[in-house]
Amino acid sequence: MATSSSSSSVQVVIVGANQQEQAANLQLTNNPIPDPTNAFTQYHLPLYEATLTTNWNKLKSFLINNPDAIKTKIAHNSGTVLHLAIATTKNVVFLKNLLDYVVSSGNSEVLRMKTSLEDTVLHYAAAFGNLEAAKLLVEKDPELLHMWNRNLFLPLHQAADSAKRSVFVYLFKKTRDNVSPRPFDGRPGIMLTVNLVFGGFCDMALEVVKKYPHLATRCTSLATTCTSLDAIALSPSYFRSGKRYNIWERIIYSGIPLNPTTPTTKSSSAMSPNSNEILVTTVCHKLLNLFWDVSAILVPRIKHLKAEKKLHHDSIEYVKFLCKELQKIDPIDAKPIFQKSSTIAATNGISEIIEEIAIASPTTLFLENNDPMISIFHIAVKHRHHNVFNLLFQTSFQRDVLLTRRAQDRTSILHMAATLPSSDRLNQVPGAPLQMQRELQWYKAVEQFVPQGLKTYPNDGDIKPATMFTEQHKDLVKEGETWMRDTANSCTIAATLISTIAFAAAITVPGGNNGDTGFPIFSKEVLFTIFAISNAISLFSSIASLVMFLAMLTARYSEEDFLYSLPRRLIIGLVTLFISITSMMVTFGATIYIVFSQKKRWILISVTVLGCLPVSLFVLLQFPLLIDMMYSTYGPGIFHKQGKRFIF
Repeated sequence: MATSSSSSSVQVVIVGANQQEQAANLQLTNNPIPDPTNAFTQYHLPLYEATLTTNWNKLKSFLINNPDAIKTKIAHNSGTVLHLAIATTKNVVFLKNLLDYVVSSGNSEVLRMKTSLEDTVLHYAAAFGNLEAAKLLVEKDPELLHMWNRNLFLPLHQAADSAKRSVFVYLFKKTRDNVSPRPFDGRPGIMLTVNLVFGGFCDMALEVVKKYPHLATRCTSLATTCTSLDAIALSPSYFRSGKRYNIWERIIYSGIPLNPTTPTTKSSSAMSPNSNEILVTTVCHKLLNLFWDVSAILVPRIKHLKAEKKLHHDSIEYVKFLCKELQKIDPIDAKPIFQKSSTIAATNGISEIIEEIAIASPTTLFLENNDPMISIFHIAVKHRHHNVFNLLFQTSFQRDVLLTRRAQDRTSILHMAATLPSSDRLNQVPGAPLQMQRELQWYKAVEQFVPQGLKTYPNDGDIKPATMFTEQHKDLVKEGETWMRDTANSCTIAATLISTIAFAAAITVPGGNNGDTGFPIFSKEVLFTIFAISNAISLFSSIASLVMFLAMLTARYSEEDFLYSLPRRLIIGLVTLFISITSMMVTFGATIYIVFSQKKRWILISVTVLGCLPVSLFVLLQFPLLIDMMYSTYGPGIFHKQGKRFIF
């Protein structure tokens, strides 16, 4: 990925299939270059066909018969056959033969020919990730490393802009920094780090800024200036706070080692009674590393999580280094850089960046360059980023100063909590009822941090926070009510059917009653006891479920009801409905076995397996909602201390 101002200028024209078929019929004879009007069909097309099919013998024959063809610009952007070959094939033998022919035929200047956008063949190799071609070109002409294109890109910058890691690593080792203009100074230097970050190569960006620390404090000098810190603040997926994992992914993520290395052993002279312990530790580390390596091969998702964890670690290390370098310059110059980057990070919910910036420059939290009366936490509340808001728990008494600040229109942080967020932030939580509950949780969380007087203080429009909350969320309340009523209606029907069946089963027991005593015929059977207990559970739980869903239908559906009352009723209703369905299937299975099985075990197994089907479907379809509702209502919540460091 790259910024629009630095998008790749490399373009290649690929000949259509019908034109290639025409080329196959051409005779590559020793003729002069044809008239320009037929140049493409009679002259350019054979070059295309031979290059795209990597047919070296045909291409060599044509070049020998037409010596000037190697210099001819055959693409619409004035690229030569060498540009085309590097862009379309990674056949090392073909490329080596072509480059050897160029040099041996005395046409070495072709290596430095440029397109209309001033791209050399090495720019093409960098743009298309053709590492072998890059190595061959540098071997033939090292000066290609230091030829600029129209975008003020060297091949090194082109590789970063096109996110071609292997080519960049190679070119970074080969490119000199003592040429003029210098590749690691000014706009080219900062664009190099910015594009590396946008490409997801934070480890390489860190390597570059460690070698050239001045890049940590420079900006691109474009219409919209961008520093290295700004670039990574625009990339929330590079940090743990920007990813959402399920419970299994979180467990795997926490267990993946960052640096799969074995502990350093002591020298032989120091080997003592602890040598056995060191040996055991070393073996355990190797086995653990082997386990994760094998797991990454067998399970693609683990491999992906492993790569993400490394990226998250590299990103934090990169941010730490940038902050340390910014601390070394004049605070007056560093402050606007810190404030802009922290504003971007707060908007994108990257708490890791804000934490590092706040430690390096605590006054950054006040954001004087944006609105002199708001703070980072106002932005966090506005965009509903709880991980940024949670940094409040790592601040000292100064949090009161931050939270009582109001914007220029006298809008307080509580007004921002009362405002409905953008749809992309609202939809982070599924379903209107859970969204309304989350909005109430946000409002309550902010409310307990602000002074009593600010809770009723109006803004310039004479609107109090509570009034604004009601006005902003009235449509969401209606959507939540509709969803709750529809769910309650559907579940009421199911609960009614189950209770009816359970009641009927209690009256007409399997096998009937003994005519003399009136007791059930199979009353002494173990399965009959199971039938009776499960049927009673099914009846009572279905009636309880029915009562809870009826309570939902008759609720007032006020704002406050969505915080605890309605979710609690839905949770109890779904749990009891699940119990009633499960016990009903047990009742049915016991009845079938008692009446029809004649002690045949295969019937019991078949009934058990089939009885698990509706239960499994209910779990599959309804449990995700139930788990989300239970976690949101009774879980630890999203507002809590998430680090041990004090940042202010």
